[in-house]
Amino acid sequence: MRIIDGTEEILEKILDKKDRIIYNLFYLIREGDSAFFATDDSTYIIGQGNESAPLWMWLKQIPDENVENEICDIIKSRLVLNQYLQLNAYDKYARKILDRVSKKTGLGYCVSVPMIAYACNQAISRYKISGQIVTPKEEHKEIMARFITEFITEITYDTEKTAINESKANGFANAMVNSNNLFLWEDDGKIVSMARIAHKTGEYARINTVFTEREQRGKGYAGMLVGKMSEKLLEENRIPMLYADARNPASNAAYQKIGFVKYGEVTEYVFSENRC
Repeated sequence: MRIIDGTEEILEKILDKKDRIIYNLFYLIREGDSAFFATDDSTYIIGQGNESAPLWMWLKQIPDENVENEICDIIKSRLVLNQYLQLNAYDKYARKILDRVSKKTGLGYCVSVPMIAYACNQAISRYKISGQIVTPKEEHKEIMARFITEFITEITYDTEKTAINESKANGFANAMVNSNNLFLWEDDGKIVSMARIAHKTGEYARINTVFTEREQRGKGYAGMLVGKMSEKLLEENRIPMLYADARNPASNAAYQKIGFVKYGEVTEYVFSENRC
């Protein structure tokens, strides 16, 4: 086992294309000044941006006993820093490890959200939705602040676990003015939907914060917006990807309609003092 920082290109050495999409958060993690990575250079990679951030764990297979012991020790060491650790992994390979860590630490853990990782290699325009994609301007700050507040309030999870309040919502809106990473959908002069490119590498672009105003839902606005964003990213030779809550069939169906293909599953767990 080796502890490494984010400068080593371990992802490119070990992960195939499919897993680079499923575990795309590793690319964001390794850019952090406090990035932590542990690996045996063949069967697992564990990464965390900082001690309070979610920990991501890639497993090539169900680990043997020696590797399992190694991984358990790593997770326990991160739990010492944060006993409410959030951990993301493939359930089939990770569950035995988590049960063992729970038994050794006395901490319980729960499934926070089961996610599906999607990527789009070709955007599909099957239908025409009224409106147009727009870049946020000064006049959109108020609605962006409202959208991000409602988005965080509504969802049961946020992959980066970002807390939000009025000050942060306004800060988000100010930062997104004239941004090349956030786009809005406007129909008949009204902003109805929002989506953001959360992170880019040379090869991938991760989309999140997909939100449509409640009374405008079911009209295809978010799908059209994400589709148009995906077209732009594909023109840049970047593969758009995103995570969707597996428990939300409507959003999954919407992404599939515009060309997103399922690459795999990853489950987010959360540790706590209470048994779940």
